[in-house]
Amino acid sequence: MNEMFPYMANDGTLYFSSNGFQENLGGLDVYSVQINEGGQYGELMNLGKPVNSSMDDFAWVYNNDNNEGYFASNRNLEASDNIFKVNVNKIMKTPETIKVEGVVRDKKTGEILDDVVVSLIDGDNNVIVKKIAKSGLYEFDKVDIDKARFIRIERNGYQTYEELIGDPKDGIVTTDIMLLKREIELKENTNIGSILNPIYFDLNKDIIRSDSEVELQKILAIMKKFPDLKIHIKSHTDSRANDSYNMKLSIRRAQSTMKYLIERGIDPSRLTGIGYGENELLNHCSNGVKCHEDEHQLNRRSEFIIKH
Repeated sequence: MNEMFPYMANDGTLYFSSNGFQENLGGLDVYSVQINEGGQYGELMNLGKPVNSSMDDFAWVYNNDNNEGYFASNRNLEASDNIFKVNVNKIMKTPETIKVEGVVRDKKTGEILDDVVVSLIDGDNNVIVKKIAKSGLYEFDKVDIDKARFIRIERNGYQTYEELIGDPKDGIVTTDIMLLKREIELKENTNIGSILNPIYFDLNKDIIRSDSEVELQKILAIMKKFPDLKIHIKSHTDSRANDSYNMKLSIRRAQSTMKYLIERGIDPSRLTGIGYGENELLNHCSNGVKCHEDEHQLNRRSEFIIKH
């Protein structure tokens, strides 16, 4: 554990950077803790995004007069450490909450589907909250609009569906979902990943995440059920960093995905893998285009293509 760059603000708040807490978003994160007159410490708080990221964030200072904070970070992969400025009032505001609701139907028949699993997902593809909609109607109260990004719908026999949470109207987001039945036809050039949840990677990393591991277990099950099946893995990055770096990173992602399957009993001869860098983006987030992190996340993925 490394704890460094201490800074004491005029209001008695101690700020420092550390890489040793479970709440860390990446390398070094900036934390704060209030110290009272008796020298007692209050609750430790991770400043969260946008101050903290998946990279190193450190050297926080705070100007009480204009509520501006300054910190250093190496989050820009094409440069070394940079200094950033943020408005403290904006990042430490009370979270705005909304209501998220809707109904889930069969896309072909229009019938309301029961026993549907509905999850709210954050920008890192982690499940914030999950519930079973017994009658096909779902409702979440007091949803933090700064954390919840996607709705994920799952039901046995149907393709999993995800959609970005839209803008609220009068504090409510209503999203009706139409699900398609899952019809797996194992033929050449079928993208197995298209009928499963997306498999994502964190920024600048090739490690298999826990949410991706769930989906890879489904790939394993299919390959064990059909022992002659061969899979080609296509791995990708988002557009940030230069093309050469991204190509190498995507190759490492393909290799780590293959390694996961091989270590769990899949013969290496049944697998091939190629990294495509940033050459096959799923959206408009190309070089120089300003995009939200959620949009970049969609491009950091692996796909699974059936081959003879």
